[in-house]
Amino acid sequence: MPVIDIPQVFLKMGDRTHEESFLSELRPNDITFHPDKVPYYGMLIYWPKSLGWLGVEVSSQPPNGVAPKWLPVTDPNFDAEVFARAGITKEVLTRSAPDFFNINQVRGAHIRHGSRISLRLTVRTDKNSLAEFVRERSAQAGATPGAIAPIQIKALAFHAVGGTAKYDRWEIDLKISPLTPLHAFAGHVALDLGNFSSGMAVLRTGRVKSTDIRTLDFHSPEARLVPNGQTMESVVRIDMIRSWHKGDGPHRPSSRMFPDPERFPHDDSSEAIDWVTGQAATDGDMSGQLAGAKRLLAGPNPEQTRTLVLPHRRNDFPTRGRVTQQGEPIDIRLRLPGELLACRLIQSLMKSTEPNQQPMIPAGWPLSLAVTYPTSYSPREIEQLRSAIHRGWLRAMSYLQRTPEAPKLAPPPPPPPGSASKAVNVPSVGGPVTPAPMPGVAPVAELPQERHASKLQARLGRLSSRQGNAANWQDPIIRLMIDEATAASFYYLFRFSAEAPGGLDAFRYKYPRGMNILLYDCGGGTTDISLVQGRVDAATQNRLTVRVLGRSGVRTFGGDDITAAVCRVFKAKLARLVAEYAGQDAEGISLPNQPPGDSVGKKLASGAGLMKTFLDQTPQSGPMGEYVPTTFSPGDYGQATASARAAANRLWGLGEKLKKLFTEATADKPGVSVVSLGMVEGETLTPHRGGLDAAIFQHVPQGRWTAFSEAVMELQVRRWEVDSLIAAQVVRSLACCRNLIEHKLPGAVDANTAPVVHRVVVTGNAARYPLIPEMLRGELGISDLPPADWFHLDDKELKSAVAKGAVRALAAISGEPQTKFQFDTLLSERLPYTIAYKNWQKGDFIPLYELQDPYAEMTEKEIPIEAVQQSDSGGSEQQTFTLFRRFPGDGDDLPDEYENMPAFDAEDEIQTIRADRGYSPFESYRFPKGVSTNLKVNYSTTEHRFLVEDVNGQRGEVYIPPELDLKTLPPYQRGNL
Repeated sequence: MPVIDIPQVFLKMGDRTHEESFLSELRPNDITFHPDKVPYYGMLIYWPKSLGWLGVEVSSQPPNGVAPKWLPVTDPNFDAEVFARAGITKEVLTRSAPDFFNINQVRGAHIRHGSRISLRLTVRTDKNSLAEFVRERSAQAGATPGAIAPIQIKALAFHAVGGTAKYDRWEIDLKISPLTPLHAFAGHVALDLGNFSSGMAVLRTGRVKSTDIRTLDFHSPEARLVPNGQTMESVVRIDMIRSWHKGDGPHRPSSRMFPDPERFPHDDSSEAIDWVTGQAATDGDMSGQLAGAKRLLAGPNPEQTRTLVLPHRRNDFPTRGRVTQQGEPIDIRLRLPGELLACRLIQSLMKSTEPNQQPMIPAGWPLSLAVTYPTSYSPREIEQLRSAIHRGWLRAMSYLQRTPEAPKLAPPPPPPPGSASKAVNVPSVGGPVTPAPMPGVAPVAELPQERHASKLQARLGRLSSRQGNAANWQDPIIRLMIDEATAASFYYLFRFSAEAPGGLDAFRYKYPRGMNILLYDCGGGTTDISLVQGRVDAATQNRLTVRVLGRSGVRTFGGDDITAAVCRVFKAKLARLVAEYAGQDAEGISLPNQPPGDSVGKKLASGAGLMKTFLDQTPQSGPMGEYVPTTFSPGDYGQATASARAAANRLWGLGEKLKKLFTEATADKPGVSVVSLGMVEGETLTPHRGGLDAAIFQHVPQGRWTAFSEAVMELQVRRWEVDSLIAAQVVRSLACCRNLIEHKLPGAVDANTAPVVHRVVVTGNAARYPLIPEMLRGELGISDLPPADWFHLDDKELKSAVAKGAVRALAAISGEPQTKFQFDTLLSERLPYTIAYKNWQKGDFIPLYELQDPYAEMTEKEIPIEAVQQSDSGGSEQQTFTLFRRFPGDGDDLPDEYENMPAFDAEDEIQTIRADRGYSPFESYRFPKGVSTNLKVNYSTTEHRFLVEDVNGQRGEVYIPPELDLKTLPPYQRGNL
């Protein structure tokens, strides 16, 4: 009897997958079976339908020939192929076991003699039915949980000899252990949720070195904890949602929002939604894809929705079990993608292991968590991120988010179909849902995760009822919220000091007044800049103290903008090429030549002018736009825009691959200045692929397809062309760097001794693009020393440095004895920018609150009505009011050679910021009754936002204008790529 042993399976640890192969164990043993005469036999693998938590996939590989496809017995191909080739009818098999197909999940295929059969088993540990199964089996055996009898998966081979059916049966014992609640991770965990990619770092208790830090590698088949793992793409694809509650009375509701726990209390459960993240989310149907989770979380109201067209399984009256496979419009809350990303990150940690670790024990759930946030985040944005992590933690641990304080909460419905009724104790209305205890184990309510879950549920309930957060509330899970620049700075400061030769003593001797580090973090959607000082004094007992001297950044520039620039160049040249092969006049569209100039700045400025002329010749509208159809209305989800959405996604994928060619430079391999699709391994455009490819080829005569395909593969994107499109943003970030140094370290160090800034450290995946390190080294000019002495860019840790620094800081503040990490914990309590309003009558900006003002000390300000009105037609027609903000460095004078450089972001944001002295829209407020009196502006420390109302008490409703809502989408979903 074959035996399969799956160890280290814990309840609520996510999916646990195991593969097993059989060669000779599963094949007919009947002596009348002659493989030479009957090369095929039928094979069934089956297991009880009652084991809904067990997934079984079957495959086989014959010694030669094409591998068969294993199908469920309900598939017509199964009946036609399996039974016919085995020489037996399905009716004969059914008569021998009349309930066989009613009580079993069955997979089958016709198998060639000598084939290897493989089983891929998935234990879905989050299923309530698994907990009930363990409880019942343990009670029957009178044993502790996990010590249960093996589960039997059965195999049946059948064939016909002389018209007589022959059978051979096997029982495969499946042993799963220990099937007990998962333990907590013994150490500290850091979560770095990004717009482009996300990662986690861990540091086990008792370990103190940077080399002891492990990161999750999300590109390995199973999550592994390694020194420098690859991060997970911050993309979510929702594949299906499920509804169990009847909703609006006896009939299904006309519209569906997700999550909507008031009408559908099970929306918070792990079984209410199917989703994938990372690389897998970029494949398949795009209708459920969501990217830019952090952008959505940072919006004015994460409870607002965005419509997606999704499959929807309704298990309510009158359409029980029906699935709208073609999809229906579902309103998805903007906070959901961030929550699902956090959930998947935590689930990956829960089951991750370290290579060569024996036994392979999963890491466990996070008990002590650090969360990073962009340096320029406001308290509201930080709290919205914190709440999303809380929700993700609860979903990963299979706890609902409902609380007794939640308003208008309907009584909990019965458990979903397919889950055991005893799996959950349902308390009184609105109470927390607590799994029932298992025999031989302390009640779950006594476990740490349950105590923490209750606290998080209560907090989320207070926030949802707008009661704010208690001042003395202690987060049971997130022990540290730290900005990304500070986290990365601490990681490198610790390496430069405590772990450098001589340790802290040598560091103190070399830098008696401290080491100043300028941290430049260019991520997927934002660029954060921080000026940080690390110092060791004798009075601090040789412990490292970290202080943030200043912070700045560019909220609208990151790796996505570089990819968008590559796409714009490639699309324009591709449209010109299509026009040429379609027989249209393309001679008037001249390709830009190498820009002139005797300096980097002049070359970039002249190149920007050349690119503006070229792009103006290939507009997105008209024939050129039709040749490469990637534009659409972002609010339209009909069939008419589906192909354009898919085309934009395809163009974005090509742009990412071309950009990667620019960023693969190493010490042994200089960067390339020209890239093409022919340099991308395995990439080609073909009319048979469909989507963007087919849309392009339809304009080209079929007789010219081959020549056109070759020309497309040779189509060149030159680096200077891309540089010219992003140069204005990079220069803007350099101005922020200079601003920090000038205002935070004026004359701090004598020019004859050491430089003011000792190190420039660059992090973030987007910093791989060559222009960024080149301009930082060549244009920043902070030292007369060679860049090798002060410029630090570690390609292996560009993304992981933030998470590693956060987990190292968490260990330090948690009592780790060797390093005192003393940083400004009140950094997030001060305004990271200047807040102003625009006097429309005078065209000037009037500051209300200044940079670094403490939120708690902000007082109410009054704005005269005449300054609010944008026209002379009367105040009653004025219904909106906008606050503006200005980041440090924005609006500062640029070097002359850059001053008039054109910008190329889709909304011409840089041009607007230049014209408005660095101010950009922050939050808008709508007054339905109109504004006819002076306005009052105040900051609410409970709601973590600015409140605006008129003297009559009418409060402005925060809303996202269409132009700002568009920016919360990733570039390829904005419709203007």
